[in-house]
Amino acid sequence: MAIVPLNKESGPFSKKGDSGFVVVDGLGRIAGILTGGSGLTDSSDLTYVTPIEFIMEATHKFKPLANAYIKDAQ
Repeated sequence: MAIVPLNKESGPFSKKGDSGFVVVDGLGRIAGILTGGSGLTDSSDLTYVTPIEFIMEATHKFKPLANAYIKDAQ
């Protein structure tokens, strides 16, 4: 996922050293893990997040006994 700023005044979403942080959606659910960014420039700020679904699938594929599950928010 790519996260872009709402507007010029919103400021950067992430900064150096934030990799690995959990990113949540508007309902407080884990959306993914912050994996990097382009840094703030005069014209843009871009942050990359690995979706939690991808992380969970990979975890179970390589470690099938892992006790990690996404709770359905419905």
